Amino acid sequence: MGFWVTQSKTPLVFDAIPAIKVQHYAKNGLPVYTYARLYALNHDLAVNLCAFERQPAEGSLVGLWLLGTKGRHLAVALGPQTASLTLLQADAPPQALPAPSPARFAGVDEQGWYWGANSVIGADILQQVGIKLAVGRQFNAAVYKSWQPATAGGAFGASAPLTQNGTECPPQNWPPFTVVAY
Repeated sequence: MGFWVTQSKTPLVFDAIPAIKVQHYAKNGLPVYTYARLYALNHDLAVNLCAFERQPAEGSLVGLWLLGTKGRHLAVALGPQTASLTLLQADAPPQALPAPSPARFAGVDEQGWYWGANSVIGADILQQVGIKLAVGRQFNAAVYKSWQPATAGGAFGASAPLTQNGTECPPQNWPPFTVVAY
């Protein structure tokens, strides 16, 4: 099933945008309610990542994978204190890119304690992997949640189906995201 990404000329309120949720978890992981909200701000990608954890486990990350063309994709990873943006290519080592400064948030609501951040990935970065945000264009993506609790040896979940052993979420499983007009 695909997902729509609204394109707007002005900033939108993330709470008014549908969320893509992490629904597929490895067998050793307890589900942590995690989601992303995305919209195209002109040709940049505005991103809201959120995880419902009061005390994030060691190594806790919320992330987004964006599949580009020719075996390239972007990996966005956000931890409670960290943020990274990595260009991944089929036959090259991972390349760290300048990560946009996230606007971090944390709090509690009727669903529990949460933490996350808002950020914008520039069109220039997206173009490095062949993604252009324009009405009618598509790209494939997935949201993920990973953490390293000392007692469980780590855990993992994603918005797209995992492999049989539950350790990966391969790009062929990532659904299409279609850019639509606001």
